[in-house]
Amino acid sequence: GRIKAALLELQGYMIMCTAAIRGCFSPPFYARDVVEQIDAIGLGSLTVVLLTGFIAIALVRARLADKRRPAAIASRPMA
Repeated sequence: GRIKAALLELQGYMIMCTAAIRGCFSPPFYARDVVEQIDAIGLGSLTVVLLTGFIAIALVRARLADKRRPAAIASRPMA
């Protein structure tokens, strides 16, 4: 019943993974295609990575600035 179906699903997954790994190391090799795809993926996501990094840095710096401010000044309302 359910166990047999789960094992068959696992078997299919393992066969697919084995074929994919075997395909990585067997000819023909498409090195140029792989490099082009990696380059396209990398450059396509570079903007997102840079924006995320700058936002994270800004948040960390703001958090550190709040921790360095004395408690009396930090709790005083800004005019």
